[in-house]
Amino acid sequence: MAGTRCRSSIGSAAAALARTGELDAGHRALGESLRAVKARHMDYEVALTLRVVAELGVECDGVSPEDAATESRRILQVLGVEKTPDLLGMANA
Repeated sequence: MAGTRCRSSIGSAAAALARTGELDAGHRALGESLRAVKARHMDYEVALTLRVVAELGVECDGVSPEDAATESRRILQVLGVEKTPDLLGMANA
């Protein structure tokens, strides 16, 4: 249940940042999500959050978009994940 809640908050933060232009609130929510999933050692959710950071092209908690993309790919590879959800809804954009 906690993992589901974290994934939902990632999607909500990303949606706020990408779609509504609420940059400050979205950025704070992404940072909070990243810190929360790191503290819980939820590697998959860390990778998803970092992917959102990279896709949005924003810095989050001192992590550049480029570093976020690299770390997300590394974590997903270690976990053996081949496909992830489109959290921003941008696949068909």
